[in-house]
Amino acid sequence: MTIQSLINSLILLLAGWCALSDLTARRIPNVAVLLMVICAMVQSFSTGMWIDWRTAMGALVIGLALFLIGCFGAGDVKYFWACMLVVPNQIEELLITTSLAGLVLAIVYLAKHRFRPKEVDTIPYGVAISTGLALCLCRIFI
Repeated sequence: MTIQSLINSLILLLAGWCALSDLTARRIPNVAVLLMVICAMVQSFSTGMWIDWRTAMGALVIGLALFLIGCFGAGDVKYFWACMLVVPNQIEELLITTSLAGLVLAIVYLAKHRFRPKEVDTIPYGVAISTGLALCLCRIFI
């Protein structure tokens, strides 16, 4: 097993932790995000796939603006940012897969509440982010 496989396995475990935590408590653990950033940096050094920090910081600023206007939770923003660092050469794929997973998640939540959006308080978007990341890491692109 290569170091890349070990890092990807650890990242998938962290993504599962984030999804489960967001689903049950509506919180994304800071420790999980920090470990994911560390994994991204180790991955970058081991593969030579350098992180584009300008793009990552730009996405973080956009995410924080979306948080300030109430579109996303702060945990979702920091988690998606960490995921961008993990797959620096697949950012478009991450955006698409996460968006599609988010659409499915929203439909499930609306169906669960019989299409009465007022009853849906929040949607655990960390689940969609974890799904998008897992699809990118497994090289499955829809």
